[in-house]
Amino acid sequence: MRLAEEYVRLRLFWQQRGQDEAFHVTMAELATALCCTSRNARLITSRLTEAGWIVFVSGRGRGHTSVLTFCRPLAQVVLDEAKERVQHGDVQGAFDWLHQPGVPVEVQSVFMDWLGSYFGYQGYQRNQDSSVLLKETLRLPIYRPIVCLDPADAVFAFDTQLIYQVYSRLVEYDVPTDSLQPGIAHHWEGNADATRWSFYLHKHVRFHDDRLLTADDVVASLQRLMSGAYAHHWLMHTVNEIHAVDPHKVIIELTQPNRLLPLLLSHSGASIMPAGIDAVETITLPIGTGSYRLTERTAGRCVLERFDSYYGQGALLDEIEILIVPEQEMSASSGYRPGVLTVLTGEFDTAVFDHLPRQETPTGVSMLMLNRRHGILAKDEALRQAFCYGVDRLAMMMELGDTYGMPATGLTVHDGSGTADHLPPMQAEQWHKHALRAASLQSDHTNSGKPLFANDPFPIETDIQYAIQQVQQSAYDGSELHLYTFQRHERAAYWLREAYAAIGIRLSVQVVSWSELNSESVLAKADLLLFEAVVSGGLYRQLEYIQSSNSLIRRLLPADSLIRLQTWTDRLLSEHDAHNGTCDRYHNQQQQLANIHATVLDDTCLFSASDWLDAVHDELRQTYSCVFLTERTAAMVFHPSLCGVQINERGWVDFGRLWFRQEE
Repeated sequence: MRLAEEYVRLRLFWQQRGQDEAFHVTMAELATALCCTSRNARLITSRLTEAGWIVFVSGRGRGHTSVLTFCRPLAQVVLDEAKERVQHGDVQGAFDWLHQPGVPVEVQSVFMDWLGSYFGYQGYQRNQDSSVLLKETLRLPIYRPIVCLDPADAVFAFDTQLIYQVYSRLVEYDVPTDSLQPGIAHHWEGNADATRWSFYLHKHVRFHDDRLLTADDVVASLQRLMSGAYAHHWLMHTVNEIHAVDPHKVIIELTQPNRLLPLLLSHSGASIMPAGIDAVETITLPIGTGSYRLTERTAGRCVLERFDSYYGQGALLDEIEILIVPEQEMSASSGYRPGVLTVLTGEFDTAVFDHLPRQETPTGVSMLMLNRRHGILAKDEALRQAFCYGVDRLAMMMELGDTYGMPATGLTVHDGSGTADHLPPMQAEQWHKHALRAASLQSDHTNSGKPLFANDPFPIETDIQYAIQQVQQSAYDGSELHLYTFQRHERAAYWLREAYAAIGIRLSVQVVSWSELNSESVLAKADLLLFEAVVSGGLYRQLEYIQSSNSLIRRLLPADSLIRLQTWTDRLLSEHDAHNGTCDRYHNQQQQLANIHATVLDDTCLFSASDWLDAVHDELRQTYSCVFLTERTAAMVFHPSLCGVQINERGWVDFGRLWFRQEE
């Protein structure tokens, strides 16, 4: 037990005693106060005496009492312990400590002020080879756990954010320019029918443990994905064989044409790690070749340190320290120091940040997935129709706040086209606000005025009377259906519960952890899942939700739907020629996928990405498998002194591009 805990137990047991007041105690009383034996009570009082926290004079002889004096203020001990827990990465433990009965109320307000000032930019001097350098650290609060840092299995947005910082891939996809850029491979090329791809590796690329990367590491990493044991084995769906020609050349042989293979290899799941790496090592301190290396990691804290041997443009800040903050304590830890960076996803009041610069981006689509494998929804199409037509998305958008954007049309972010002439004035005004914002945000991520998948109609699919009729015609007997979600979507889940109650459907809301939501036990019990499909990354993110075995869409679809979706996907990979079929362009990586936006809409494609997406949407809508609700956005606020901030499609920022402008 920590010294502070022992002192506070004693102090609260004798809380009527003042500081520096000597009073008589027995060893039996001490043992009771400390919840231990008399022998351990003696050891504890000895440690507290050595620390100078108490004065303890033991009674001499049988029947004589001892004398105890408290020397430290209770409030100061509680505050110092809470600070120390935060500094060791246990923010949750700090709040639990402060919320225990008997802790002075004033301590909590002092702690909140301190915690707010703890985050942000920290700069201090360090000696290195007799010179003085400035070590710059950015300390960030994160309001969700780090679930998995194994690239092959990571599916959550912040997990993949860290993976992109720690690991590298053969190819890197740049969303703002819709282009593929060299990664570990400086050049790549495919044969005429896209069944054989060659990748040429940079020399002298080093892992974080200083070993040199070779083609064998690439082969091992991608073969690991092929095993079928990982969430992202779908990336290797068309791969037959991978082999190293020499230390700096890798050839990938395919079972069928795949003209999108380089794009798929830019996915976080295709990150490269050392050959022969232990799985436990991956879970604790991953080893990659990225611009930051992970030097510390606990349940509540991780530290990213600049990797000086990075093969590309190095990170600008020396260290990124991430602390996991309980979601219920978000507003207390937002921070106001220079350099502060906070991601807002709608969980708490953001008015305190109104004076700071803000960037905002659409991240995905809030959606309800209906379980078509088990339960009543698997058999009853009328009831599924009631769910699709029985929710007012505009009301949801307006009542739940700014992060709930325009009504969703599918697995895309809407471009704001269309009109609002058919809406009431107040709703039309709100629609125009979100339409203009969506159009503005989309333009930040493209080089042309047209979004990746343009011109979806703006649907108002609400028909309450029809939904009520479908409930009445269904086999539904009024029993509770189980809706599962995680904490970020809790407010929306309860909003939906009330909305569906109005048409005669009873829902129970079950809030579980991020990882539990995808577990077999939950999927067997859930009638509906509420989550956000993060599709703002473009085509490979949409493919992931259809192909990945961990996809919450795929895991609730029946076998016949999956067969149809696989047929469309195979056709996309083999027919969608991003380069109009000219072999010469395969030999120039500067032109390959130079503008995915343009090629998606290219009329010369036999089967384009937009054709594929239309087929996917038709399958999901015509079978009433899901309810597309609203688009979701994420915002980032930051102190003006923090430079290089550019919000990405995951609602985060490339840590390596951040730097701090010192005040004059």
